[in-house]
Amino acid sequence: MRPADSFADTSDSAANGSARGARDAGSLCPATSEAFALALRAAIATGVTESESLRNALRTFVDEMRDHHEPPERALIAVKERVAIALHRRSDLEREQAASVLRQIVHWTIEAYFRAD
Repeated sequence: MRPADSFADTSDSAANGSARGARDAGSLCPATSEAFALALRAAIATGVTESESLRNALRTFVDEMRDHHEPPERALIAVKERVAIALHRRSDLEREQAASVLRQIVHWTIEAYFRAD
């Protein structure tokens, strides 16, 4: 444990090939996770990251994590990991574009996790 917080140190998880957020998200419905990953890859590949299908897939993914009592920081980590993978596939994307996509998706993630409905 790290003394600064109550979360286990995940530095050993790199040796296992997965980060803590990815492991936690693995207990979710695979279809939900795959639908989000597909929507994300399609949005980044086409450059249409403001799509409603991406936002809906993200919302479903985050809702499921929240329903499984995952804390918001784990949901955010799982989303950011998937974004990083999708952005890695588009190496031609400029750094500013990639940062903009990440900012938008992080904003949507927080909004989805804490929405009241």
